[in-house]
Amino acid sequence: MKKILIATDGSEHSMKTVDKAITMAIPKETEITVLSVMEESPSMTYAVPQDLLDKIKQDQESMHKEAVEKIKQELEKKGVNVKTMIKKGHPGHVICDIAENEGHELIIMGSKGLGRIQEFLLGSISNRVVHCAKTNVMIVK
Repeated sequence: MKKILIATDGSEHSMKTVDKAITMAIPKETEITVLSVMEESPSMTYAVPQDLLDKIKQDQESMHKEAVEKIKQELEKKGVNVKTMIKKGHPGHVICDIAENEGHELIIMGSKGLGRIQEFLLGSISNRVVHCAKTNVMIVK
């Protein structure tokens, strides 16, 4: 494999993807992209004062940056070529678009434990990626 996409939200589940990627026999010339997608909630903008909204967005950006950097550092310790990306949008769609547009051969992501009602109504991000991705997807539990 020449290109792998690791999708993370910084959660414990998504951090397990690093362990899985490290244990795979990945050639050093493989390029790994670590992607985190910030999902904006339009309903927040109506009920929250602008200064608080700016603080929430800043905290969210810091959290996503920290998540990708942590994974990047772990992979670089193993000599893997890593780049990072932080995008905005619906995570499932952005992950699939990035994987397709940049020619990734594998998407690795953690399963996320949504409640049964939420998963039924909204669908989990990992479920959405499995259904929309045009490449292989590995879900790490």
